[in-house]
Amino acid sequence: MPVCGIVISNERGVIVHGKNSWQYDTEVPASLGPGSKVICRQEIRLDLGPGEYLFEVGLASVSPQVWRDRALASNEAMIAATVRICHIANVASFSVGLALRNGVAVLTHHGLADLPGRISIDTLSQ
Repeated sequence: MPVCGIVISNERGVIVHGKNSWQYDTEVPASLGPGSKVICRQEIRLDLGPGEYLFEVGLASVSPQVWRDRALASNEAMIAATVRICHIANVASFSVGLALRNGVAVLTHHGLADLPGRISIDTLSQ
């Protein structure tokens, strides 16, 4: 069973995102015959801070039994059962700049990622 994924790192080598089809709990083709091609698409929202980033991709496989029982497997068991087929580091790079709002460059958040959340402000009267 194919397992594919992507890792994004910043210019300092800090991993800011890494996820594969096992972690998404994606359904995969039940069998692949000789000459079959695997197409993996991963859609993510890049709410990243300004900077330079690199990404890498990988393809591995696990047995059908391991894939079937993946909900019960620890991370260590998954790694031990995985056979790496292809790993390509530094596939490409990209840059993230400031956001434009009404034609003005603005910083939307501090740090590596814009995490989902909310903020509220209340007052107390005495």
